[in-house]
Formats: sequence, C-alpha cells, structure tokens
Amino acid sequence: MRSLSFPTLLSSAVVAGALLASAPAALAQDAKGPQPGDPLPTDPALVTGTLDNGVAYIVRQHGNPEGHVSVWLHIDSGSLNETEEQRGIAHFLEHMAFNGSENFPAGTVVKFFESLGLSFGRDQNAFTSFDQTTFQLDLPDTSDEVLAKGMLYLSDVAFRLDLSQKEIDSERGIILEEKRTRSGARQRVQEQMLAELAPESTFGRRLPIGTDESLNAVQRPDFLAYYKKWYVPANMTVIVVGDLEPEKAVAALTKAFGEQPAAEKPAPLPIGVKAPTETRAVVVTDPELKVATISIVKVEPPRPPSTTVGAYRRDLVEYLGSWIFNRRLSTLIAEGKAPFLSAGAGAGQTAGAIRTTQARATGRPEVWKEMLAALATEVERARLHGFTEQELADANKAIASLLERAVETESSRSARAVLGGINRGVASGEPITSATTDLEIATTLLAGITLDEVSASFAKAVDIEHPLFQLTMPDGDGVPTREELVALGSKALDVTPEAGAAEERASALLEQVPEPGKVVDSSVHEASGVTSIWFENGVRMHHRFMDKRKESATIAITLAGGELQETAATRGITQAATIAFSRAATSKLSSTQIRDLTTGKSVGVGGGAGADSGSVSVSGKPGDLETGMQVAYLLLTDPLLEPAALAQWKQAQAQGIAAR
Repeated sequence: MRSLSFPTLLSSAVVAGALLASAPAALAQDAKGPQPGDPLPTDPALVTGTLDNGVAYIVRQHGNPEGHVSVWLHIDSGSLNETEEQRGIAHFLEHMAFNGSENFPAGTVVKFFESLGLSFGRDQNAFTSFDQTTFQLDLPDTSDEVLAKGMLYLSDVAFRLDLSQKEIDSERGIILEEKRTRSGARQRVQEQMLAELAPESTFGRRLPIGTDESLNAVQRPDFLAYYKKWYVPANMTVIVVGDLEPEKAVAALTKAFGEQPAAEKPAPLPIGVKAPTETRAVVVTDPELKVATISIVKVEPPRPPSTTVGAYRRDLVEYLGSWIFNRRLSTLIAEGKAPFLSAGAGAGQTAGAIRTTQARATGRPEVWKEMLAALATEVERARLHGFTEQELADANKAIASLLERAVETESSRSARAVLGGINRGVASGEPITSATTDLEIATTLLAGITLDEVSASFAKAVDIEHPLFQLTMPDGDGVPTREELVALGSKALDVTPEAGAAEERASALLEQVPEPGKVVDSSVHEASGVTSIWFENGVRMHHRFMDKRKESATIAITLAGGELQETAATRGITQAATIAFSRAATSKLSSTQIRDLTTGKSVGVGGGAGADSGSVSVSGKPGDLETGMQVAYLLLTDPLLEPAALAQWKQAQAQGIAAR
C-alpha cells in the first residue's frame, strides 16, 4: 500500500520492469513470522512484465468505473535530468505531446480525442515533476478499437513526436503564461526556499517550470537532445487500470510499444545533496504573505527505497513517533496553549533526491519568535522524555483502523486512486503490496514495536547536529537576519523542558445512550429506491441503499437556518458557530477528549452552514456509525464552542481577508 504511505500513511509502491515481475507474490514466512530480510511482496492483482525492448508494464483489472479503462505512460525522467541550459524543458516537452506526432499531425489531436468521446483537458492530462513525466488517458470504453487508438497515441508521445520549431514557438508563450500565473507569493517563497535547501546540489535549481531565460532560449535541437536521451523504452512504464482482462491490455500495449528498438537506460544525472556541515538559516519575505512559517529542518541525502520487511518496520516505527508528536501539537493548539495556528513534524523524501526531517509551525507574523521557542521546546521535550504507553496505544489503534479500512474499501477505490498509487510506486522504486498484505505485515510488526524503540527513533530523528532554520513572513519590521535566526534557533533548542503531564481521559461519549425515536410514518419511492420516514418528534429521514463504495455510509443532518438570518451586526456568526461542528466539544467533554474517544474508529463527523441551512455529517464504516452518531447527538444537544477554537478561527479569517 505505500499509497497511504508513511508520509501519507503506510503503503508500498511499485517497482517497474524485471524486478517487479520477479518479486514474490506472497510474503515468505517461517514459524517466527516475517523476517527483516524478507522482500516486500507485490500485489498479486497486478499483472507485470517487460517487453523485449525494455518497456515495463503494470496492468490491474478494476471495475470502478465500470466499462472504462485508463492508461498512463510514466517516463522515468523529470526536471532533475535537465542541464543548466535545458531548465524547464521536461515540462515544455510534456506540452509538446499535444502539438503533433507521426500519426497525429499538429491541429488534429483535439479532434482525435473528441472522436473517442473524450473531452480535451478532462479525459487526458499530464504532469511533470522532479523525477518523472506522466501522461494520462481515460478511455470511455474497453473496445479493441478505442484501446488501440489510445495506445497508439501514447506510443506516439513516447517515440514519434514532431517537435517542430513552429509548434515550439507557438507553445512557448503558453508555457511562459503558465509560469506567470503560478508566480504568487506561495510560489515565489517556495522557489527561494528550495534553492537554499541544499545549495550545493542541483535540486533547488531544477524546478519543473524552468526560468524565463531558459524557456525563451530552448530551440528544437535542445528538445531533440532531451527527447532522444530520456524517452527510450527502458525508461518507460505503461500502467493500465480498468474494467478489462489483463491479457487484452497486454496485447494492445505490446502492439503499440513493442516495435521501438531497444536502447540503453540512461543513468540519472547526479544531484549532489550532502549532509550539511554547519548550522544555517534562510529568511524569505514577501509583501503578499500574511502569515509566518518557522521550520527546523534536517537535510540528508536520500535513503534507498524500502523493499524489505526490515525497512518497512523502520518506516513504521518512525511514523508512529511523528504521529504521536503531531497529536501532542494538535492538543496544545486545541487547548489554546500554543502561539501557532497549525504545526506538525515528519520525514520524507522528494524524488529520490533529498531526505528531510522537519518540525514546522504557522501563525501570526508578530509572534514568530514565540512560535520558534514553543516548537523547539516540544521537540526537545519529546527527544528527552519520549512518549507514553497511552500515546503509543492511540497511535497503534489509529494505524490499525486505517489499514483495516483500506482492506474493506480496496475493491471500490476509484481507478484514478489505484493508478496514482501504482505511479507513485514506479517513481519511488518500492514494491506495492495489497491492502490485505499490508494489514497482515503491519499487525505483526506493531505487536513487537516497543515504546522505548519509538521514543528512541524519534529522538534520533530530531537530534540534528546542523539544523537548517527556515522562516517565511511578510515584509516589514521584525524580520531577522540569517545570523540572528541561527542564534535564536540554536538558543530555542538549548532547553531542558520537563516531561508533560498525563492528560485526563474520559471513559465514554455519553453517560446514557438516548432512547430510540418512534416511527409514525414510512413510505418507499419505488423509482428512486428512497425510503422516507417521519419520527414522532417531527424529524424527517430519507434513506437510500447504494453499494458502489463498499463498506461506506454517509448521514447528513440538515438544520434550518443560516446566513440569511444574520443582521449587519451579527454578520459571520453562522460560520463562527459551526466551528463547533468541526472541533466537537461539549460542556462536559473537551474537543481533545472527544478526539481521544473516537481514535481508532473509521468514522468522521463534521459540518458547516450556508445561506439558509446548516448541516452535520457523519460518514465512514457502517460498523462505526454508532460512534459518529453519538458525536452528532452531542453537537445537536450540548455543543460548546471552545474559546481557543474561536480565537484561532478569527485569526485565520482575518489573515484570509488580508490576503485576498
């Protein structure tokens, strides 16, 4: 599963080519269970292989949506493989895929898609990142003709683009305009931050969008040089997910992609990320920013892909630590004991090029120093004192619940979600396991992971010899120099906080479950299959059974009244009041206590309001709806808007208004 991945939550990804094809279909186990050196098994539902010329393929039969098939072409090259003069050319080349090829001359591509019943820009797409360029095609049916045409188009993209100078010049303005539309405060800040994350490397200088100078300078020979070097069969994976037999998909892709001659797989260009040898700081300001973000970052070269049970276990231990730490931060925010509005910590890799571990907080610019001190204090508290058994138990419950939920809903995941998980696997080089296997492995591993191990792992991760302090904030007074930020950051980490006090935990959501209401009238609308019920208290209920999404149910409770009832003096009060729906609390239970009581339950409760109505929603696993309905009952009978929640909402609204 690494599609829920440890950065995103627990999943494994896919290895392309011969390695994937030869991976075991099931985890080898002895009497002691999975061993650290055991390879992670690939999902047996995947049909994989490699054509004679080196094109890898991954096919999965999946019937959601019915009668459709999607084909993605993954090119194992992105902006990190550009030279200084080629910056932006990988993304530019992605655009050129729609500007003419051997079988689809310039000006005919849109008509071709329309002939298949597709909408240009909706059913086809593409994206370029640091390490990949991926073309996406959603076909309306699985007929031989439609499948063959789709495969032919993608094989033209792979091997037979025209790349005429006329079309390059025509597309150049579109690329530059796209770059201009992206250049808001967030993009400007991100570009500066990435450039200084590992300044000794090419990482921060190879943003996929490129530079104005390089985009204006590249000509047809530059495109041909990049295209011929990186668009070779051994650098490609064709991913097919749809409502068709895998044999049919393999035959179609073999015909379309198999005739191109083989070529040696090019070695990726060196990136050069190194562990820092000094403590640094980066300060970036922008007049359009309305918030400040402070980060404490550990920069490292990337790890090899996680392909064994031992690596999976290491990642799981690290994820447990970050989950617990983030839960602590959310508690501080909910209780109004933190100067920041949001905060979190975690580790991850980008494009197999760089690994970062960071703690980060965002809030009002005028309190950035307080945010830095509070964030560093919590990092040091966890590093010095570790975590508690209760915290680990909560983390285990949450992870187990997510893994169980993935098993229950795997068959009804959308094709796009399945494709995304496979594609991430191709990019990362990690084997993709099924949800069932993930649950089996993780359940076994979680039972043997100790509190000391999780605490030690987190302490090691945040014990940074040469941290990088990052600060982004608006222009104006109070902006420190880099030297000042290094001094303040180092001082903030040089603290010895005491261990945190144990939180008081409630034992139940309700002291007494209310008596069920009585039905006074019931009818069924045959055409829609909707059952309508009147309860004796005047509540109206409608119910419809659907099974497109397995093991999933949604309840919407609609309340009359909304923004139209506000006066000039109370404008905005409706939205403020519904904060209680998103951060549930009552006169007897804090939002933190309710959160703890629902940990491990696959159900979510939320709500909001509009012009003439409000709503509370409960959605998730049918077996956990009772828990969700108890929370909803509390919200309707004894809601409490916590002072910290209101204050934080006001700050966020004010910042949003200023930004707009």
